[in-house]
Amino acid sequence: MFSNLKLKQKFIFYFLIVGIIPLVFTSILLVNSANDSMHKSSFDQLDMVKTIKKNQIIDFFDKSIADAKVFAGLPFIKNAVRNLDSLSKIAKSNGHMGKDLLNYEPFKFEFEKYFDFVKNYQEKYGFYDVFLLSPNSGRVLLTVALEDDFGTELHSESHDLALAWQQMKNTKSTILTDMKPYAISNNAPAIFIVEPAYYKGEYVGSIALQLSNDKINSIMQERTGMGKTGETYLVGMDKLMRSDSFLDPENHSVNASLNGNVKENGIDTKATNDLIKGKEGEEIIIDYNGNPVLSAYSPISLPNNLTWGIIAEIDESEAFAAESEMITYATIISIVMVFLVGLLGFFVASKISKPISDVASAAKQISLGDVNVEIKHKSNDEIGELANRFNQLVASQKDKIFAAKEIADGNFKHVELASEKDDLSIAFNTEVDTINNLLEELKGLINNAKNGQLKTRADASKFNGAWKDLVLGVNSILDEIIKPIQEGSDVLKIIANGDLTVRVEGNYKGDHQIIKNSINSLSDSFNTLLNQLTEAIHATASAATQISSSTEEMAAGAEEQSSQTTEVATAMEQMAATITETTRNIVKTNDAAKESKNLATNGQVVIESTIKGMKNIESVVKQASDIITKLGDSSEQIGQIVQVINDIADQTNLLALNAAIEAARAGEHGRGFAVVADEVKKLAERTTVATNEIADMVNKIQADSSNAVDAIKKGNNEVSNGMSEAMKAGQSMSEIVKSSDKVLEISSQVAVTSEEQSATVEQISRSVESINAVSQESALGIQQVAGATNDLNQLTENLQNMVGKFKLHSENNSNCVYSQKSKQVITT
Repeated sequence: MFSNLKLKQKFIFYFLIVGIIPLVFTSILLVNSANDSMHKSSFDQLDMVKTIKKNQIIDFFDKSIADAKVFAGLPFIKNAVRNLDSLSKIAKSNGHMGKDLLNYEPFKFEFEKYFDFVKNYQEKYGFYDVFLLSPNSGRVLLTVALEDDFGTELHSESHDLALAWQQMKNTKSTILTDMKPYAISNNAPAIFIVEPAYYKGEYVGSIALQLSNDKINSIMQERTGMGKTGETYLVGMDKLMRSDSFLDPENHSVNASLNGNVKENGIDTKATNDLIKGKEGEEIIIDYNGNPVLSAYSPISLPNNLTWGIIAEIDESEAFAAESEMITYATIISIVMVFLVGLLGFFVASKISKPISDVASAAKQISLGDVNVEIKHKSNDEIGELANRFNQLVASQKDKIFAAKEIADGNFKHVELASEKDDLSIAFNTEVDTINNLLEELKGLINNAKNGQLKTRADASKFNGAWKDLVLGVNSILDEIIKPIQEGSDVLKIIANGDLTVRVEGNYKGDHQIIKNSINSLSDSFNTLLNQLTEAIHATASAATQISSSTEEMAAGAEEQSSQTTEVATAMEQMAATITETTRNIVKTNDAAKESKNLATNGQVVIESTIKGMKNIESVVKQASDIITKLGDSSEQIGQIVQVINDIADQTNLLALNAAIEAARAGEHGRGFAVVADEVKKLAERTTVATNEIADMVNKIQADSSNAVDAIKKGNNEVSNGMSEAMKAGQSMSEIVKSSDKVLEISSQVAVTSEEQSATVEQISRSVESINAVSQESALGIQQVAGATNDLNQLTENLQNMVGKFKLHSENNSNCVYSQKSKQVITT
């Protein structure tokens, strides 16, 4: 293989061997030494990041627990727990449980008093939620988030907050829970710190802080010193995430991990397996994405015997990017050195091998037919001599090629002989003579062909060999060309004379076959067309005769129809006039029916008003009769009262008399009493007179009342009779109104029907007029058709005369002609 290399390549190869071997050994030693240093530096950086974040996580939990202790120790919070606990017990006894506690006004008042303070504390320190818990049942007395755990009693619950409270109650110490989904907070990851609260040394309740993973994520997601693929994250002893992954926040977030499984959402690597065993380390492992990474990990011990693991990782490709860069630099330097060495070898090799290479290249070009080469190498050594001889050979070949190009360009001139042994020039001259003779023969054939003389042929005896075969071939081509042209010309002449039965019969190929088929197809097409035209003429003649007969009958029918439609139109006009008059009378009848109906309706209204008035009169008369009857009764009672008054007056008069007697007996002492007795007597007398007058008046009233009652009874009877008659009249009037409605309805229907008939008759009349006009137009059209039919008969006869000149053949190959006299196709 080495022997096949060119001289220049061999020189370059030797130079490269001398320069590359020492360079390769030096580069390998440098790279190995740098790799060890870079590996240690990468792991040291990862360990430093891991340690910093581990301390930050421990500080976060220590600070959160310290915050819980301080918060639980605030007097304000202790009082809040005690007061809210007392009120919650009262609220419970009144049926207020859960969130319904806030419907108990005393509790709500205390709750709102403490709520703002607790809410401000929660927002200031960034807790998810803050709880105040009762001492015995663990009732949630106050919560900032007010989720479904508010008002519940943790002693009967089983979620993480409840379990942490129960553990705190048993141990009376601070409890820190692991991060788990908290169902009440929509399964959000949650950590709880439960701290007991004491008042004067007595356990009065507890507080709880709910921590989210936001602050933990903010610590772990700090990217300083992590590059593009570096990340730190926390895992539990269950191999599930305790902080979100930077590289896979979708499948390896805390939410996805705690609600998923280890295989798809957890970390099952050598690092987590060592952490579960309590080991720490740093090495290259395969991470949860299946990539090789540098991993530094260690466990984190948290309060309440809680252990997490912290892992810091970075992709191996990025961590050792500096190493790769150094290797790249070393490679670049090596390549540059190789290039320089190769360049030096190339320069030396070119000086030695270029003249030889030029000669070889020129010889290769000549072997490919390219003689436009010249070797420009001036030296007095063997290579210079070789270049001069080669240039002389190229000049000789150029002269021969020029002569060949002249012949190719059509300049058939003889060339001069370089010597008697110049066989190439002799051959050129002989070829020129042969080509000139051939061109003379071809020019003669071309001129005759232009003049339409295709029977002229070239003289093949002037040529030998392939040239003679070429001339004979041209003559043969002309023979084949003229043969179908001659036969086609003869057939077309016969067709032009009217005989369509002839055919081109020769056996031809290629374009000659196409010419043959085209002429025969033309003849067949003409034959078919004329046969079809003959049949069409025959059918047209027959149809024209029928049309002529039909038009005569149609003309007579059209005249009869026009006459009849005129009579119908006149009758329809008379009918329309009669119906119009009937419609007017019906309209008048309808108006009269409407007037009668209106009068009947008004009469019915008057009668109904009369009946209503009679009923009112009857009621008033009855009331008057009752009043007068009562007045008579009252008059009798007045008479009785007047009689009593009269009796009293008599007794008073008697007593006055007795008093006067006794006054007289008393003498002087009874004189004043006598005066009184006298006055009493006078009063009694006047009373008697008045009662008598009243009695007379009462008697008269009783008599008048009796007469009035009798008169009213008679009037009442007359009113009853009149009302009965009025009701009968009302019933009759109602019947009249109903009958009027029916008459009006029937009259309206008749009016509408009459109007429709009138419109229909008018439409029929217009239709009859249209029919009459159409009939007249039809008659005129029939006359025009008759004229066109006569023209068609004349055209048919003309076509028959023209087709009769051709000799045709039918589909069964028999000859057919058209008979002008019989107007039929005759087969011969």
